[in-house]
Amino acid sequence: LECVQQVTLQACEDPAWNVRQSILFSLPALLSRLPPEYKSNQALRTIQRAFNDSQKEVRTGVLEVLGEVIYAFHGDEPGPPKEIVQMFIGEEGRDWCSPESTAFDAFVLNQSKKRPWVSKSLAAKMRAASGIEDSSGTSTPISPNSVSDPARPLICAFNLPAVILTLGRTRWGELRGLYTFLAKTGAVNVRQTLAASIGEVARIVGPANTQRDLVARWWDFARSKDAVVRRKAVEALEVFLNAVDVRDRLQIAASLEEAWTVSWTGWREREVFASMFAGVAEALVSCSPSTVRGLLRSMLRDPYAAVRNAAVRAVSMIHA
Repeated sequence: LECVQQVTLQACEDPAWNVRQSILFSLPALLSRLPPEYKSNQALRTIQRAFNDSQKEVRTGVLEVLGEVIYAFHGDEPGPPKEIVQMFIGEEGRDWCSPESTAFDAFVLNQSKKRPWVSKSLAAKMRAASGIEDSSGTSTPISPNSVSDPARPLICAFNLPAVILTLGRTRWGELRGLYTFLAKTGAVNVRQTLAASIGEVARIVGPANTQRDLVARWWDFARSKDAVVRRKAVEALEVFLNAVDVRDRLQIAASLEEAWTVSWTGWREREVFASMFAGVAEALVSCSPSTVRGLLRSMLRDPYAAVRNAAVRAVSMIHA
């Protein structure tokens, strides 16, 4: 162990930045082979050195491996070091502490107080980056340095399920601010990533947390202007329905027919929904059989043959 620590220290101080970056990418595998009592110290020493590195590529490498480093503590007590978890959550995740509708404005106001050098148009820029237009209907490109590293939101969104799984549902409160921040202000590729994983996230955090923080987020994704975000949300629906309680399942069922006719304007998300309808029907039939029948009729009457064919296959699976 002393030899490992010495080699890691030397690599962290190597004059070549790509060597310092490489030791970061090997850190998760290294931690998985260390005894639990040595993990925290090794992870902290390596990550903190790289986080303060003079080379941008090394600092970005920290963002890329943070999720894997945290997951290396899965199943360990008391879990990953709190410093590394806070590094992953970031300033934005701590500031965005509530999923209420006023959270965005509160966040922008808070940032303006702490960072007076930031332009007053921060709100408009962040809304533009997240696909939200300002009152004039125009968009302004966001400056990558005005809030954080531009690579950070997508990296965090991609790694969030593993981090949530490691911390468990009892510590969801530490991550919900970051999740809401990314869901409401992230660029379209960030929302696509979150939409794809929302079913698994709901399964991990449990029905109560899902009802409070994720049901509204799923609807945001399912009604998104971006077709890929909508499709990813539809793909996650079966797992999501099985993760919520009966009351939330009924509420979702009550609006699915409206989503089919109003929001899912692209035939691809309707085809995805039809192809997985057997699993959705199984989750809904006990609480809302009328919704299952109505959706099935809509699918069989769809103007696109691909959707109708998928619906026919779903019928055969439902009756099998």
